Amino acid sequence: MRRCPRCKEGLVAAERGGLVLDTCTGCGGVWLDRGELERAVTAPPGTWAAGTPMDTTQEVRYLACPVCAALMTRRVYEARSGVVLDHCGAHGVWADRGELDRARAFVAGGGIERRKVADAERRRLDASTRRAGRGPAANDDGYDWFDLVVDLF
Repeated sequence: MRRCPRCKEGLVAAERGGLVLDTCTGCGGVWLDRGELERAVTAPPGTWAAGTPMDTTQEVRYLACPVCAALMTRRVYEARSGVVLDHCGAHGVWADRGELDRARAFVAGGGIERRKVADAERRRLDASTRRAGRGPAANDDGYDWFDLVVDLF
């Protein structure tokens, strides 16, 4: 039996949105095997009952994968979502209570499309900067206003 990487309770298989996910009855976290995250966040509205709100009092720490026990990496889901998930590159993703609901809300609210537009704008600005003979700035915030002002004078 797989154990919760957060509270060490046993994980129980539960059907959510057409997927069978390993859910912790103790802390409310969810284990998603490889490939299940994308299916979970894009399931049609109404097929997924919202879970309990996220517990913001949990300490931030690296968790062990419930499959292989290796420490998972912490990564922000889709760059601008603000949702940090624990990843095991070989086996899947751990979402603490409420994180999967927040990722679903980000996707449903057009977050992925907004990220793609912002990334395209960033690439366009970088290309424009290179054409003007300047490489990206060391802090590369996407807009080198100081060089622009200096060029005007």
